[in-house]
Amino acid sequence: MKYMRVVILIGLLASAIACATPLVQTGHLYDYGALQPIDTGNGVVWYMQRPPELAPPKVLYIAPVSYAAPPVIHLSLEQELSALLRERLYVHALRTLVPRLIITKTKDTDDYAEIGYTVDTLSVAITHVTRGNGLLRYVIGFGMGDATLQVEGVMSNAQTDEPLIELAVHIPHGGYPSMGMNPRAMSARHCLRLATDTASREIIQALATLWRLTQEEPTR
Repeated sequence: MKYMRVVILIGLLASAIACATPLVQTGHLYDYGALQPIDTGNGVVWYMQRPPELAPPKVLYIAPVSYAAPPVIHLSLEQELSALLRERLYVHALRTLVPRLIITKTKDTDDYAEIGYTVDTLSVAITHVTRGNGLLRYVIGFGMGDATLQVEGVMSNAQTDEPLIELAVHIPHGGYPSMGMNPRAMSARHCLRLATDTASREIIQALATLWRLTQEEPTR
């Protein structure tokens, strides 16, 4: 019983530390000191919006994701996570932003511009990754040994390339160890795939919040 109390206390402390983990300043964004937190309801995304008031575009293009993190995982996993992040951004955008916005993965958006639609490009990169400690995740959990994934990016006007919003999110994930009942939690790949889905959902939810799409706001 005493051992379990110690484990739980350590776990709660680790969870508090994990929740307070700041962004890693990778140099991918222009000014980390200017970033502000936005509560998405499930987590925190950091952002800087250049125009003080910005209506959502009519069309959002989800650009291919680049991998800019130090090489701590295998190349095949780097490519897998990059492709997965773009796909999950697209899916979460469809779920959250449609029908107010048109979501596309097709780079050629000239037809939309020709009929007067504003097109914005969401371009993100995976900028920092840690594998964590699989044994700690599996045996203790509560944030101990979490793998982490950081995603940073810019939303810009597709016609002018003017940057509009900078975004960053840092996601720790323990792979749902379920008190030692889920051995998959020991796999960094498993945890990073889950973190990738969480990051994509949080980014799209942050955009929806910034654009106030829960209200009747006109698109540009």
